[in-house]
Amino acid sequence: MIKKIKKPYKFNEAKKKKLLELLKSGLRRGAAAKQVGVTPQIVNYHRRNDEEFSRLVDEAEMEANEPVEDALYQAALSGNIIAIQVWLYNRDPDRWSDRRSVRLGGEEGQPIVLKVVYDNENSDKI
Repeated sequence: MIKKIKKPYKFNEAKKKKLLELLKSGLRRGAAAKQVGVTPQIVNYHRRNDEEFSRLVDEAEMEANEPVEDALYQAALSGNIIAIQVWLYNRDPDRWSDRRSVRLGGEEGQPIVLKVVYDNENSDKI
């Protein structure tokens, strides 16, 4: 059930355009909404009820990612191992993934047994 917002007109075309510009510049949805004078809930209401606006929000957020992706790529090219891993893991996960498998266990795969030892002389300090 979609809750009706009392004053959806508050989020007019000019405010939508400004919100999209802010998203393209890298602001998050909540901060961008606040800056144009609406709540994040109003933005979400319009996204649910306006497919074109929802598409434009997605595009604006993707556009904001482009400089970060470019910086990641440049860092990978310069030899930054973490950047290389992130780039490859995300661009071609079928070929590149972290295949480490870390498991903790006791002897022969049994559960780990913890033993708590109290120091009787200093038990009032524990």
